[in-house]
Amino acid sequence: MDRPVQWMTADELRLELLRTQGAWEAQVDDVDAFLATGVVPPESPGAIRHRIVAAELLRRANELE
Repeated sequence: MDRPVQWMTADELRLELLRTQGAWEAQVDDVDAFLATGVVPPESPGAIRHRIVAAELLRRANELE
């Protein structure tokens, strides 16, 4: 089970973002399939994790402003 992002340090979040980058890129590639068929493909667990980690990093950056 993945560690909750709220418990991760900023460095751990950055590493997790890099680790899940491939899953996110594969999800983005599915946009072509969506445009061709009109059917939204399900989001992979790796792509979901990437989105959650990116949101947490952004949330923390906004708190510092």
